[in-house]
Amino acid sequence: MVLQSERKPSEIIQDFIDLLKESQEKYDASKTECEKLDSPERSKQWAHKFEFADNKQERNKLATAYRNERKLRRQHKDVVDLYKFIHDFASSENNKAILKRLNGMLVMQKHNEKYLSSDRQYKAGDKVEDIR
Repeated sequence: MVLQSERKPSEIIQDFIDLLKESQEKYDASKTECEKLDSPERSKQWAHKFEFADNKQERNKLATAYRNERKLRRQHKDVVDLYKFIHDFASSENNKAILKRLNGMLVMQKHNEKYLSSDRQYKAGDKVEDIR
């Protein structure tokens, strides 16, 4: 018997499916950002900024901005590392059938939970006298 405070199995399954989808989005976005920040063009931009900085104060501001950008890149890289295995699992052609079956199971589970939580009425099939 499922208590009111317990989570339904369909909610747990849905959370897992949502995690797979969310990990794809976060992984892809962070990987794209890392590639942008690590691009040769970005390095050239920073080199030119430092090259044309007129004084020490301007170079210090650039160094701080560069350091902050590298910290941001590290945060994105950590997100990539965090979701790598989940992303690889969800992206694998070998697992497409499993994920499709998981979605189908979720639909059936929700349907079953809806039925079980409905106002069902039980009727006796036999009279007590017929059982003797």
